[in-house]
Amino acid sequence: MKIFWVLSVVLLSLSVNAESHLHVLFKHFPKAELFNYEHKKFEQVNFVGGEINYQEGEHEGYLASIELKALGESYQYIHDYSSNDSSIHIFQEMLDRLEEHKFEILYDCAQSECGDLSAWQLYLTNKVHGDELTQHYVLAKQRGREGNEWYVQFYTIDLDGEPRSFMKLLNSKERPEIRLAINHQLLLYPTDKEALLTLDDILFQT
Repeated sequence: MKIFWVLSVVLLSLSVNAESHLHVLFKHFPKAELFNYEHKKFEQVNFVGGEINYQEGEHEGYLASIELKALGESYQYIHDYSSNDSSIHIFQEMLDRLEEHKFEILYDCAQSECGDLSAWQLYLTNKVHGDELTQHYVLAKQRGREGNEWYVQFYTIDLDGEPRSFMKLLNSKERPEIRLAINHQLLLYPTDKEALLTLDDILFQT
């Protein structure tokens, strides 16, 4: 029983520490079932900042008219909601949160204005699917207190009457240091292939 209690305390402290540095948008997110979560300490994210069009020719495929590239620590959440909610309700809730926290709206679209669902699956994730007429998207930016910038892209769509949301938040900050260990022996000595010896006068088969 004591071991279980200690383990519970450790897990709770890890959970608190993991969420202590997250943006306020995460702390007050509506109750929903978490479908997928990803966290990267440092990555480059290409945000959709304009209309997505389909181009033909040698480089055939979907292409966003405007892409914003940012580097930093990212958090990605995909949530599922109950049939009592709707994608437009959840989307407007997010818009209110963005306005409350002084985010600058860089681009947004709604329903058929957002274009083909296949394009969003390409740019966001293949885990978003549903009725194209219920999709909503917004990209916003906020300047942080430490000179950094927060980017948020939020997308909602109804799937068989039940909404799903995709949210990616990026804290654009300096790359954390990773001290790579170099194997100096590989630099000082030849590789196994170069170290092979040729022996003459072998009188038996290998």
